[in-house]
Amino acid sequence: MSRQITVAAGQMGAASLEKEENVSRMEALLDEAINVGAQVMNFPELALTTYFATVPLPKDKNEIVGYFNSIPDELTQKLLAKAKEHNIALIVPYGEMHGGNYYNSAQVFNGNGDDLGTYRKVHTPMSVDWGAGGTHLYDGEWFHEGNLGFPVFDIGIANIGVLICYDRHMPEAARCLALEGAEIIFICTNSPSYGSQHSAMREKTHDMILATRAYENNVFVISAEKAGIESGMGWLGMSAIVSPDAEFLARAQSNDKDELVWAKIDLDMISEVRKTRRFLAERRPHYYGKIVDP
Repeated sequence: MSRQITVAAGQMGAASLEKEENVSRMEALLDEAINVGAQVMNFPELALTTYFATVPLPKDKNEIVGYFNSIPDELTQKLLAKAKEHNIALIVPYGEMHGGNYYNSAQVFNGNGDDLGTYRKVHTPMSVDWGAGGTHLYDGEWFHEGNLGFPVFDIGIANIGVLICYDRHMPEAARCLALEGAEIIFICTNSPSYGSQHSAMREKTHDMILATRAYENNVFVISAEKAGIESGMGWLGMSAIVSPDAEFLARAQSNDKDELVWAKIDLDMISEVRKTRRFLAERRPHYYGKIVDP
């Protein structure tokens, strides 16, 4: 018997300054996922808010705390209850406030509504200036480096891992998840185009990275992304579902609005491709010390 499941990515257009409005849009995407029979879905990075790290970190903490949450909470109660009612596992990305620190995180829930734990973005980039109309990112100022490693979550129907945005550029991150048994890697991201002079390159490398991470680790990759124009910055969208053969099974049809991207996948494909593409089994870790040298 094949292990066929239906997976979904909830792409979102430019976010509102009102968290309640963003969560309502997430609920609408969840309704679409219910209609297609999805069993697990994710949302873009920092789905509850705008991508606020486009400005320097304010010195006044009162200007900071409003961007952060502790999930589950009253704000996400209805969303999580609906997912539980329909037995859909959810990955909910958000700004997490924990122990006086601020993280770029995602909370993972199984179809029973159980809170399985948190992934905190490990690779928080330093401030970036692409020189494209004043395009800046200040992630390194806003967020602490994730301190939970690369956990794998058993949602009952599959073992899954989560990466957030810049993490996907680091092959070690996806490889750690695959070695720990992840069958699906959910990527939650806000990918800026960095202006017209960079957008073609960004689109090309976007697809290359998703396909490579799926192929080199023999896993499915589900990427939920921000689209449209927000805070004067263009976001790629391009949400997608990719097979271990680097085949794009589904893609977003829009680049500026909310859209559900979904596909039926067969997890038995993973064991089949690993019989011939033995990338994990035939590694030579004793030669890889340089990779982890500081």
